[in-house]
Amino acid sequence: MSLSWWLARVSPSIIASGVLGVVILHTGFRVPRRRAFVPAIIFMATYALFSIGMFWVRKQFDRSRDLRLGVCISGIYSLVTVLVGM
Repeated sequence: MSLSWWLARVSPSIIASGVLGVVILHTGFRVPRRRAFVPAIIFMATYALFSIGMFWVRKQFDRSRDLRLGVCISGIYSLVTVLVGM
């Protein structure tokens, strides 16, 4: 499994999350579309970095069978997502 294979499988969900974020912000919270793009792009970038990080964590897990790094990456992703949401 390579990074390009991993990103090819994850990129549709990254794009879908950004589009869904814009739609929710625009229709649900009445945020103008132009202002809704910035948080959606930040969330998409965070999600992409999370996906790349989890690819690396998977490689490390195959060697060491230690889940602590994955828990740490997931916690950082959750923290950043909540801060973007605020």
